[in-house]
Amino acid sequence: MISKKKAIQVAEEYLEKQSTQSDLVLLHEHTLEFESGWVFFYQTKEYAETRDITKMIAENAPILIDKNDGSLHITGTASPVEKYIRDYVKNKR
Repeated sequence: MISKKKAIQVAEEYLEKQSTQSDLVLLHEHTLEFESGWVFFYQTKEYAETRDITKMIAENAPILIDKNDGSLHITGTASPVEKYIRDYVKNKR
């Protein structure tokens, strides 16, 4: 089992590697916790600081971190995040 703090660290390290044109940051107020892990949402640092929608990036799929092993999984953008969580839990069993 990993802690939420460790899960945040894993997600932030992933975002650091993905940042090309702008810094990406987690939107902690939107984090979801479920039985098997957490889902983290992110956006550009500039959007997080200003809430200026012209500074947003699109098609940024939420990041799922597994509580048991700390593995990182990218969800998707075509369906509500709850579907990706259900699918993940179902496939883990």
